Amino acid sequence: MKFSREEIAGVFVAFALLLAGGVFVQQRANRNAAVSPPALTDAIPRDTDGITGTLPNGLHYFVRANSAPEHRAELRLVVNAGSVLEDPDQLGLAHAVEHMVFRGTKHFPGHAIDNYMQAMGMRAGEDINASTSHDETIVRFTIPTEHDEAIDTAVTILADIAHEATFDRFEAHREAGVVYEEWRTRLDARSELTEARDALLLAGSRYAGHSPIGDTAVLRRFDVNAMRRFYNDWYRPDLMAIVVVGDFDADRVERLVRRQFGAIPANERPRTRPQMNVVRAAEPRAAVLTDPEATGMRVSVWFPRRVVPQRTLGDARDVLVQQLLRDALNARLDDTSDRPGSPTLNANIDERNLTRSADADVLSADVLGDHTIAAEQLLLAELARLNQYGVSESELKRHGNALLKSRRESLAWHDVSSDIADSYADEFLDGNTATSREIDYTLARQLLPTITVSDLQRAARAYSIDRGAALVVTTADARLVHDMAPAQLVAGARAAANQPVEKWNDSTSGVTLFASPPSGGTIEKEEHVAAARVFQWTLSNGMKVILKPTRLVHDDIEMRLDAPGGASLATDADFPSAFLADGVLKSTGVGPLNGSRLRRYLDETSVFLTPYVANDAVGLSGGAAPRDLEKLFQLVNLYLTAPRRDTAAFARYHERTRHYVIAGERDPERAFDDTLQSTLSGHSPRTFQASTRFYDAVRLSAALSFWAARTANASNMTFILVGDFATERVRPLIEQYLAGLPAGIHETARGDGVRFPEKTVQRSITVGLRPKAKTEIVLSGPYEITSSENMSLNSVRDIAESALSDKLREKLGGTYDVSVDADTDLVPPAHYTLSISFEAAPERIDSLASVALSEHDRLRVSGSSAQEVEHTRAAEVRDLDGKIEQNDYWAKELAAHARLGWPLATISTHQASAKAMSGATLRAACARYLSTSRFVRVTLYPKATTKPVATTSSTR
Repeated sequence: MKFSREEIAGVFVAFALLLAGGVFVQQRANRNAAVSPPALTDAIPRDTDGITGTLPNGLHYFVRANSAPEHRAELRLVVNAGSVLEDPDQLGLAHAVEHMVFRGTKHFPGHAIDNYMQAMGMRAGEDINASTSHDETIVRFTIPTEHDEAIDTAVTILADIAHEATFDRFEAHREAGVVYEEWRTRLDARSELTEARDALLLAGSRYAGHSPIGDTAVLRRFDVNAMRRFYNDWYRPDLMAIVVVGDFDADRVERLVRRQFGAIPANERPRTRPQMNVVRAAEPRAAVLTDPEATGMRVSVWFPRRVVPQRTLGDARDVLVQQLLRDALNARLDDTSDRPGSPTLNANIDERNLTRSADADVLSADVLGDHTIAAEQLLLAELARLNQYGVSESELKRHGNALLKSRRESLAWHDVSSDIADSYADEFLDGNTATSREIDYTLARQLLPTITVSDLQRAARAYSIDRGAALVVTTADARLVHDMAPAQLVAGARAAANQPVEKWNDSTSGVTLFASPPSGGTIEKEEHVAAARVFQWTLSNGMKVILKPTRLVHDDIEMRLDAPGGASLATDADFPSAFLADGVLKSTGVGPLNGSRLRRYLDETSVFLTPYVANDAVGLSGGAAPRDLEKLFQLVNLYLTAPRRDTAAFARYHERTRHYVIAGERDPERAFDDTLQSTLSGHSPRTFQASTRFYDAVRLSAALSFWAARTANASNMTFILVGDFATERVRPLIEQYLAGLPAGIHETARGDGVRFPEKTVQRSITVGLRPKAKTEIVLSGPYEITSSENMSLNSVRDIAESALSDKLREKLGGTYDVSVDADTDLVPPAHYTLSISFEAAPERIDSLASVALSEHDRLRVSGSSAQEVEHTRAAEVRDLDGKIEQNDYWAKELAAHARLGWPLATISTHQASAKAMSGATLRAACARYLSTSRFVRVTLYPKATTKPVATTSSTR
């Protein structure tokens, strides 16, 4: 008898759980077998592969060997201290301390930490980072592990950060600007409305006055003594944990951790770390929060609840009940928002974390027009429906199967080191038992059968307006503060929650995608590209098929279908309909499934599939588990042959998109982007893609006609499949669903008349009420479409971003973040763009832009330094080292190489090419791509230098 991988895995998991003290007993190897009811008071089985302990000084440690991904390790220094512990003169300095520990320790002065990590190919912000919240601070490293020296040094660095930070005053002076600029980046309507909302939700607790970003008066002083006091009080062993997970010898790393962190002395007079709580309000509260730059109106109902650590099977079962309830309610809300005339553009319920002690379920909707009260009533009517009738057995079964499916599919992926490290940090901070994908799957399999519709109905009744709920309306319309009294909102909510409603009509009818099978075709030619380990087939209709079977990820298949040409083939009049045809298709659906039913159908399978339209190509992107491969092929066929002409769904799509476009006009970022795009294109009508005029030009018939013209062209298409499959398994599916498609003609992208300005253009706009400016500088020129030039352009991007970040952020303290993006446009004539953008104080934005251009000139004339070259080469090699083990990387690369006519075999040489990158090559690339002889610069300046105060009306 042969056992499947799932059956073998099931036996292994059950045995592992039994050894771990779990209560699960697998009756048979088959995962569909009956199991004994679990005892809910028993502990959740813990992941036992790690080594844990507590050192004499009180510091906790977690060490685990894990080879996913290979040659990598994840490190966390976890400090049980955040902004809520700040003294009055320290507001914002918990976060400042997090910055300063990277700016000098006893053994790593100045920027030595960043320099060392980048020399190993790690990127600042991605592989070297930290975060500060209300309750904790976490330092995160991702490092290579091919050599023991790297992990030894990384552990030593974290030990230095833990107790040997120097708080050098010169470094503090430079870092003060960076921290202050990080505060500036958060000056927008969304952030400030969130702050006002949190003041309501956290009122009466210490959290309300201790936002991690802090107080500007404190940040301006940047008092080193106050920072050092916070560090000495709270960065101490009994409030810390070190987590190390990765591809290494765990016993050796444990000894290293014990040696380095065991040497940290215990605090002789530790300050008591208080327990902070958020007390649920006795009465419902409501607030209308307004900001003139708010994009749209949103109504939310917050149901706060106490956080319960996940330690017992009963805790795990409660989590499943809550998840099933949210899934059922979200499906219903999605349907109601799709209905013509609904006051909600979209609606959902989601779980949010407020603080360590308080979570909330948030029922919310974007409101159409001024129908706020109607939207509130609709949301609460669905809660009333759940209260009165609960969910149906069919809903429970459907959502239970979907939840189990998602956990089963997660088994295809190894427990990656970053997830394991985060779960250990969570266990230390919040007391949740660290599990694994296998344990999570088995918990769901064991506990889901014990959950009934009555459980979900009881959980729904906890969503009560009178149990401390908070109703929040956010809007740009300040008049609503007076027109919509909070007491009126509360009274309306109570009435809506108690109104009589009809029972939900749950349609569970099955779907037949095809009344009769489509006409098939044949495979005319077969080739094998050994260097890339791919098979190339040519079908009878001319379609090219590229197959790469892999064992990179079990049960995972990635798919791409790509056809050159794209929206560049549309006339100016039809361009809006062509460019947005993918969005139209998502709303109207395919075959027998409208947009909402298609989403439901996909939710019940492992299939994910979406159409895309770009200027130079159209296609489909998706994938599935092997068991649903035929469903994937069927839906691909339907997208190419049977898009739906659903006028009602299109009308709703148009209503939604137009509303969001109008609402977005209040956002200064929208004005900035519109100005930039119009300037870059010479004011081509094809670039006004965020205007009502553009959306009003979209017509259903034109969108479907454009899509039909592109997809009636099988000889113009390349179909790519990468992942866990056998070629003989997919052969009949390819013949049945792809080879019979109409052949058509070959198409390529054509010139659309959009041209980059022939000389330097600098434009400025004055918009926005907050004291921040933004600039973007765009360089462009002709581009040779080759694989080597693609790598050179990306390398120049990396060098430029690193150099600008070092100059503008680290040396001048003028901005928090510099972003450099490289892109290529293959619509003839092919050209590249290199875009540099950053935010800063209005009075500094121009001088910083001049410095940025000077840095480009330096790189163009003198070339990059030896250190810049080495850091760039190391980072690109590391990036590819992580990507080549991913199916989606291969799918994207194969699609790009096939469309551009590049040899597929060269994909396997990318890493070797990165390693061979020379200083001379990069100097030549900088000379080509960093010319400042002509550029476009667009700058946003604020109207005022003081931010607006959000208008608030509230009641408790």
